[in-house]
Amino acid sequence: DVELNPGPMIDDRPDISLLIQWLEPLVDWKPFGLCLVGMEEHDILKIEQEQAKIEDRKLALYSKWLSVNPKATWRDIIDVLTRLNQNKLAQDIKDHIYSDAASTMSSLSPKTSCSD
Repeated sequence: DVELNPGPMIDDRPDISLLIQWLEPLVDWKPFGLCLVGMEEHDILKIEQEQAKIEDRKLALYSKWLSVNPKATWRDIIDVLTRLNQNKLAQDIKDHIYSDAASTMSSLSPKTSCSD
């Protein structure tokens, strides 16, 4: 039910399925990973050795980050993307978050029709 399950907020903990979906255009996953709080260079190297495909590497990165950073938020993701000049991707994620929030709010507010 939409009313009971609002979309993510900027200070919410990211959901791994949304990270995969919304960060799908991200190619430079290593510099991104190194900027995430709690991630170390050896974590990145280990992921690179263990995973061959970029999608698998990104999934491993997000999983690891969420496990080492209990305070992870969407704001962290947006800040890192902005720092790396991935402004379009950062804006897209903000748009996802705010459009989800807006659609949730509009579904909660009573609808008024203007029919004469």
